Formats: sequence, structure tokens, C-alpha cells
Amino acid sequence: MGKSPGVTMRLVRCYYSWMVVWLLLGPWVMPVVMRCLVMALADLVLEGLTLILAIALGLVLIGGLAYLTITVSTVNNARLAYAGLYIYLPQPIYVNGTLYVPMYNIGYYRAIVKYVYVRGVDGSMHVYAPNLVLGVNQYYVYTLSLSYEPASITVLASPVGYPGIIKEFSANVSTVTSIPLIPQAQLQPGSGLINVVVNDPFGAGWRVVWSYAGQSYSVSESQSYSWFINPPYVPIQIQFLAYITNTPHGYTCQIVPSQVAKTYTAGSIQAFNVTCSVMPITVSVDDPYGAGWSVSWSGGASGSKSGSSSASWTVSALSTVNFQASITSVPSGYSSCSISPTSTSAGPGQSVAFTVSCTGNQSPSPPPGGGGSSYTVTVYVYAPSGVSWTVYLDQYIAGSTIDIDWWSGAGNGGPYTATVSGGLTYLFTVKNLPSGCTASGSPYGIGQTFTPKGSFTEQITITCTNKPPPPPPPPPSNNQQCTYSYSSSISASGVHGSIQQSVSCSGPSSEPVGSGQVGMYGCTAPLTITDTSGDEFQFQSWSVSVSPSGYAWSGTTDLSEFGAPLYCPSPASVSISGTASYTFLKCTSYTVKFTYYTSSSATFEWSFCPDDPANSWSATGKIYQGTGIQVTAKVYANFGSGSASFTIDNVCQYGVQSVNTNPSGGSASGFTGSASFNIIVVCQSSGGKGKQ
Repeated sequence: MGKSPGVTMRLVRCYYSWMVVWLLLGPWVMPVVMRCLVMALADLVLEGLTLILAIALGLVLIGGLAYLTITVSTVNNARLAYAGLYIYLPQPIYVNGTLYVPMYNIGYYRAIVKYVYVRGVDGSMHVYAPNLVLGVNQYYVYTLSLSYEPASITVLASPVGYPGIIKEFSANVSTVTSIPLIPQAQLQPGSGLINVVVNDPFGAGWRVVWSYAGQSYSVSESQSYSWFINPPYVPIQIQFLAYITNTPHGYTCQIVPSQVAKTYTAGSIQAFNVTCSVMPITVSVDDPYGAGWSVSWSGGASGSKSGSSSASWTVSALSTVNFQASITSVPSGYSSCSISPTSTSAGPGQSVAFTVSCTGNQSPSPPPGGGGSSYTVTVYVYAPSGVSWTVYLDQYIAGSTIDIDWWSGAGNGGPYTATVSGGLTYLFTVKNLPSGCTASGSPYGIGQTFTPKGSFTEQITITCTNKPPPPPPPPPSNNQQCTYSYSSSISASGVHGSIQQSVSCSGPSSEPVGSGQVGMYGCTAPLTITDTSGDEFQFQSWSVSVSPSGYAWSGTTDLSEFGAPLYCPSPASVSISGTASYTFLKCTSYTVKFTYYTSSSATFEWSFCPDDPANSWSATGKIYQGTGIQVTAKVYANFGSGSASFTIDNVCQYGVQSVNTNPSGGSASGFTGSASFNIIVVCQSSGGKGKQ
């Protein structure tokens, strides 16, 4: 049934009357126009038609959906906000009862997604109110569980700060039929979304890297986040690597699992969970004299501890803790003792150190052993395929533990490395094991405290009653194994002197011949390095070469720390070489020096780092102690500056009237150079006039 010409003309007349009258008379004529539109609407209803309308200050009808436009105080700003808002809908997909609506804000304004209208294939209309906020360049997939098949969607969004401006974006929905499991040997091209979810209620920084079919991708965020992977076929083998990039102050965080490698099908979900715990406050008392002392604390936590020897412990708190310390007794042979500081405060993750000192004729006994040399611990984990675990290396202090490092995974893992100190006590613990699984360690058992005497390798074996552990491989003969050697280097341009930090690649020295992956190696590099002049460089990528090829992963990655597989299809001597590339970040080696001549002229020289050459200079003079002068030259570069000054006493007998330089500055180029200028001094004469 169609609209009669009379009703249609009435709607047209109302609409254009509103446009003209609004421009001429202003918004106060709106009640008249609204009455006109309501009457026209009544005619439509009498004819049996249903029309979705939204009537407010400004009415726009588009495609059966209405959106509201409110005139704002500044018309130009409103026009810019409207034009700068754009939500791209790449391809909504309906699969297995779930509608996936990818939204990508490619406009210039943060957007609020107010409503999502879904039209079913039967013509029904459904409305949802997600109230999502999308930042500029943010990508998000909105999901809906539907009991009907969708045909198209329309998204209504507003720019943040302009709630009265609503813009409409529409797209058709593609329907993907359910995809049955396909044997790995029958891989077929197709479309299947895989959902990745990171639960991060703590706001820690994290990064998830995944790879398949020879390609790698990554997502970095500092919040809970969800996205979808659309691989070229399903099922598909995907490798995930997840790690923490930044932790909130006072917390220690981890993401679990940290590594996953398995086969995914359409509709699979891979979840990562970020957990954080408050770092304790470490308290220590250095008392080699045996004096009695007492330490109490209040604020974020309360308690006290006393003793008569060196001690250390931890205090758990969510906020700042105030500490008070005092001496309770003086040991024999000493006249007095003191403890320093007597009061201090610390927050989560910080440390407090008290030192006892005594005066008298007796020499103090040497303090008990503390931290000594640093050693490297290498950890390998052997577990049945698919069995997840988390290994902790903890420092043991007075009945409490502090997490030093941890690693999570499923199945075999390693090598992992950590640094420990001689003279301190440590232990290994294993958590998050499935029911029926236990862990043992060698040379140190799980939960056994130890004090390292040198670098060592810890092997942790996980056994499960419902999954018999794989039999240990037979010891390889010399002609049935691969031997591996590792080397690493740094590539950076503009280095002054030598680099102060190091990078490394390491792994097992040998592995038996076998099919598939036989082990893992890894490389690690600091995110920033400095040269002997203090110039800083930022990590860019690792480039790894393997000879002969095919015995280990080779290529490039932008991860500063990574683990990669080793292979041994046949006996060979394998060389693995990694190069960490860095780019110039910041220059701090700015030097300026003066040469002064008695003819009232001066020359100064500068030396900057090659990646930050000088671009200009200036020279200024001022009166110094009445009768002297001070001259300062400064040289500028993009990332910093350097300066030098000299003073001359008693230049003028009766006082200096003014000091100037000629020229007072100029351009400069190159990381080394020089410039000269004259110094013009006007002296006071005995009669009070200036004399040059």
C-alpha cells in the first residue's frame, strides 16, 4: 500500500517550511512546525502505514532510521565534528548464532556508539544500546548472541563532546555456515574467526604476538581488550607469545599463559589473564655489633620487630608505611650505639635499610654474609603436552618469599634465565598445575631453599597421573646429535666509544637427532643502551642467522626477548648468530670549552655526538662582582645543549657599566666546530661616565 499524494505533499511542505522558517525566524517557531508534522503523521497512521520517526529539535529521516541533530552554539564546530566522525564497519559476520560487528574509528574524533540497529532477514528490527567509546584509530569487535538471522546493521554514533550530533553507518551482514572439524591433513581455504581475549583489570601494559602461515602480528594495550583473528583457513596452527610491558607502580604482574601453540577452529577463544600482586616493602637492619634495636611501622600497615643482630623481612601494604627505629640496648665493650635513619617511609615495592653503628674500644665483628657475586640460573621445564604450569624463582627472607622471576607455559619450555646473587637464599615453586600433576626439580627440589655458589641449570619435571610422562630420550652418541654454538652482537650507528650494555643468545649446547622441534634457544637485549659518552640508543629488532639453515628458527623480530625452536633432522654443528639493531634515541655528550684572548676576544669550541650536531650558538656577558665580567657561550642541538663560562676579575677600576658580545650568536653545523666573538666592556670612570 503506498502513500496518497495528499499526505506526501503535506510531509514535503512541512519539511521545507521548517527549513525556511528556521533560517529566517529561529528555533522558537519549532512548535508550529511540530504540529504540522504530527498532523501529517496522523494521516499516515490512518492510512495503515507504520513509520519510525524521531521528532526533536531538527528532524532527519534516513533509510527508515531516524537520528537526532541538535543545533549547537557554534555551528562551525558542529559541522567539523559531524564531518570528522567516521566509523568504518569492515565486514559484520554472523556465524554459529553470534553476530560479530567490527568497528574501526578512522575519523578525527573520539566516538560514542549509542545504538546498534539489526534488521533480520524477516524484516524485523532490533535495537541494542552498547554505549561504547572508541578512541581515534581504535578497533573493536562488538558481539551479539542472536536467536534470529541478521541481514544488515546500522550503527548510530556521536562525537565525544557533541552528544546532540548523531551519525549513521550501515553495512550488510555476511553469514558463515557452521564449520565442522576438518582433519589437519585436509586444510581448506575458508573464513573462520578466532576470538582473542585479554582480561586486564589492573591496567598493566601487555603485548600479545601471534604467528601462522609464516606471518606475525601483534596487539599492545594497557586494558582489558578483545579482538578477532581471521586466518586464511581453519583449522590452523597458531603460536601465541604474551608478556608484560609495563606494571603499575608497586605491583608485580604476569600474563598467563605466556606461550601457547595449538590448533584453532572457527569460533575458538584464546584467553589471556593478567594478574598483579602488591610488591612488599623490604626492610633490613645491618647490625654487625649485636646492639639491641626495635623497628615499628604504621600507616598502610602496622607492626613491630626487634632484634640484636642483622635481619631482614617484608611488610605487605597497599599504601605508604611510616617506619620508626630506635636502639634498645648497647652491647658490652661499647659506650653508645645509634641507628640510622630513625624515621622514614616507603611504599609498595620499595625498600628500607637501617644501619646500626656503635662507638667504643671494641672493633665490630664482620657483618654476616650478604649479597656477593652474581650468577646465572638457566631453567628448563619438561611437562606432558598441553599441561600448563607456572614456575617461580623466589628469594627467601626470614620465612617470607619475594618473586624474583617467573615463567608460564604448557608442555616443554625453556631455556629461561635469571640472575641470582651469592650469599642470598632462593627457592623454586611451581603453581597452576592441573589436578593430578606434581613437579620435581634437579639439582634443587621444588620448595627447597638454596644459596647459589655459581651458575647452574635447574631442570623441572612435571608428571601427571592421568598422562604418563614421556620416556627420557636415550643418551645420544656423538654421531647422533647436533651441537649448537651461539654468538650475539650490537648494531648501532653514531656510537661514541663502546656500548656499556650487552646482548646475548643462548640455549642448549647439544640435542639428539629427532623429528620436529628438539629444543629451544633464546636471545635477550635491553630496550635501551648507552655508550661511554652517555648517548642513548633504542632497540629496534633482532636479526638471527643460522648455519646450516633449517636447524633453528632464523629471521627478524621486534621482540627484545624471545624464544625460538631448535631442530636436529640429522647430525650437524650449528652456528646461531644474532644481531640486535639499535637506533639513536638521545644525546648527552655535549662539551664546550673556552679560549680567551687579552684583546677582548674569545673563541669557544664544541663537541657533540654525530647523531645530534649543533645548529646554533649564543654568547652573553654580564657584570661580575661589580668590577669584573662573566661571559657564557651556549651551543644548541636538536636533543640538547652545552655551555661554558669564564670570569675575569677587576676589569674596571671603578665598576662595570655594561657587558656586550659581538656577534651575540649565529648558526652552527657539525658535531664539532668553533666560533669567535668580541667582548665589549664599558667601564665606569671616576667622574661617573662610561668609558670603553
